[in-house]
Amino acid sequence: MSARPLRALVVLPLLLAACDGSIDAAADEPEAPGAVRRRDPTRVRVEPVVVRPMVSTLETTTNLESERRVAILPRAAGEVVAVLAEEGDVVAPGDVLAKLDDRDEAVALREAEVALAESEQAVERARVAIREAEARIRGNLLAYENAKAVYERNEGKGLISAQEVDALRLDRDTAESEWQQAKLALETATIDLSTAETNLEKARLAEERARLALDDTEVRAPFAGTVAQRAVRVGQQLATTTEAFVLVDLDDLRAEFYRPQRELAVFARGARDDAGGDGLGVTLTAESHPGLEFDARILRVSPDIDPESGSFRVTVDVAPEQHGVRLLPGMLVRLAVETERRDDALVVSKRALRREGETTVVFVVRDGVARRVLVDEGFSDDDSVEVRPREEGALQAGEEVVVVGNRDLEDGDALQVTNPDEEPRTGDGASDAPATDDAGDVDEVEAAPATDDGDDDDRAPDTGADTGDDTATRDGEDA
Repeated sequence: MSARPLRALVVLPLLLAACDGSIDAAADEPEAPGAVRRRDPTRVRVEPVVVRPMVSTLETTTNLESERRVAILPRAAGEVVAVLAEEGDVVAPGDVLAKLDDRDEAVALREAEVALAESEQAVERARVAIREAEARIRGNLLAYENAKAVYERNEGKGLISAQEVDALRLDRDTAESEWQQAKLALETATIDLSTAETNLEKARLAEERARLALDDTEVRAPFAGTVAQRAVRVGQQLATTTEAFVLVDLDDLRAEFYRPQRELAVFARGARDDAGGDGLGVTLTAESHPGLEFDARILRVSPDIDPESGSFRVTVDVAPEQHGVRLLPGMLVRLAVETERRDDALVVSKRALRREGETTVVFVVRDGVARRVLVDEGFSDDDSVEVRPREEGALQAGEEVVVVGNRDLEDGDALQVTNPDEEPRTGDGASDAPATDDAGDVDEVEAAPATDDGDDDDRAPDTGADTGDDTATRDGEDA
């Protein structure tokens, strides 16, 4: 080995030792009094302030109901002999759903029909009797008038004997008596006719009652709808308190919910007027149809306040078929009622808010530094919130607000924006800040801050001859 390489190997450790000593000395040297230590830019993520509509909504959960949903009970007790409708069947008004044993009712109806026929005949006989009495009255009246005329022609004339005159008087009086009896008979016949007509009406009522009793052995649909439940079987003995069927109208859906009385004025304008004006907007979502939003409207608002709960009832009308699907009674739905709307609201992400007691602030990025802006919160949804700056013009649409990294920010702090899919950028206000090797690492925005020894992990360990040769070469070049 030549002398020159040997000298290089001797000098190299001395140079490294001298360098290490200088570094340690610099590290141990105290900072000068009054020196200002520069702070690295705080790495943050930002989102712009946008202007878009925001609404205030009230949300509640309820179940859909049919405006017409009834439990059908039989009108008569008896044994079921036939079931003619099943669950899901669409029926018309008056359709027979089930039949009961009607033999007793059929016999009672036949008896009532016979009694009705007898009463009708009695009325006819009474009417005939009246006609007979009227005819007899007319005949007796003629006989009386004739006998009276004969008597008056012979009385006091001396043409016949006194005995014959007495006989004519007797004929006249007899004819008058028979005439009077005929009139009494007419009155009696008239009374008999009235009695017969009354009995006829009773017979008709009895016949109608028997017919209704027979009809009651058939369980019928009271309106057009769909059979929701069938609770009877053939051979079952039903009472008048047994629910046989449940019938619903699937085309007339409602949703009811209750609100506190302080909101009565808001909902008073909720229903659409007759002129077609829009009231409060209502939408609903159903667990059975995720991802779909259905339209609804407030149908009526009850003016009655429940004294116990202090709330009033709101009824919402829901179209049963929307988006190609059908809503059904009993479905659990969530209603959202739009009570107020602002079309030009300043909106930021909820993550941009930092609450300090009763004060809410956002940090705006201006010239690369954070600027603290006091705001009041307005309407909000799941991710965003309306903000109203307390000073007019303190926040504008399009400005960027800090959404990640704003927990410990102070007004005037230098910022380094490291949004995903975006080159790291540092504003003018932070241009003098020293850069670090991993400043552009977006994935470490919320990790521990970078340190001065961030390059230690990249230093190759001195474990081999090759590494020693490389180090020697670099040092030789530096030297």
